[in-house]
Amino acid sequence: MFRARGATTTDKRAALALLARDLEPRRKAIGQLVSKGDESDIFNIANNFNIRHNTKQKTEYGEEFLDWIFWNYLAMIQLMDALKSGRGKPSDNAADDSGTSA
Repeated sequence: MFRARGATTTDKRAALALLARDLEPRRKAIGQLVSKGDESDIFNIANNFNIRHNTKQKTEYGEEFLDWIFWNYLAMIQLMDALKSGRGKPSDNAADDSGTSA
């Protein structure tokens, strides 16, 4: 929906609202992964930058910010999915034989 050819600003905001809705049930887990301030910021964007709620919104940001929000929300969802499945755990083999990281 967000990346559809001819997607309007309204379409993009609706897609971001869906991503924020997907993140909401993960809020507690997100709060355990990142700092409380970072977790709060993720939802502050959805709630105060004309994404989910339509009262007292910050609307002076252009459409280019929607792309930034989209990729950040998508990355957070992918990170949470990876951590849930165990794919996001740090590797024991982070350094090569010479002792330097790759």
